[in-house]
Amino acid sequence: SDPREATVPGVEGGLERLVEARGFPDTRISAAGYSDTHPIDTGDTAAALARNRRVEIVVLATTAP
Repeated sequence: SDPREATVPGVEGGLERLVEARGFPDTRISAAGYSDTHPIDTGDTAAALARNRRVEIVVLATTAP
């Protein structure tokens, strides 16, 4: 199975909680899995693979109406 299939829904659940609990605008956040396409550590060790399992939250800037 593709690890992104498990990771992205979990992250999306976290983002949903952020929106529901804090009232954060859902139009300003998104989720994506990048561990295999944008690794921060290229090693094959367990530690390197663990460093690549991460969540990066990007908050988009608001625009004036």
